Amino acid sequence: MTQYIACAQYDYFEIACMHHYEVKLTLKNGESITGIAQNVHIVKSEGARKEIFTLAVKGETLEVELISIHKMQALRSNPHFEVITLS
Repeated sequence: MTQYIACAQYDYFEIACMHHYEVKLTLKNGESITGIAQNVHIVKSEGARKEIFTLAVKGETLEVELISIHKMQALRSNPHFEVITLS
């Protein structure tokens, strides 16, 4: 079964990418990742569609599946969001 995050929450990831915000992700497994938001897109893998968030981390590109993210925090003040907690 394919899982997706809520559309309203997806919009914040798109905003982060449009403005290339530096964000800190806290994953559901407790791991933290800090990087510059690059892109959010859907890929097909093993017949399922997955929502992927791409970050630039120390000169490398890192892809994170959106459903594995617990929280996204903007590291600079902005008019759009501070912290988004995914349900």
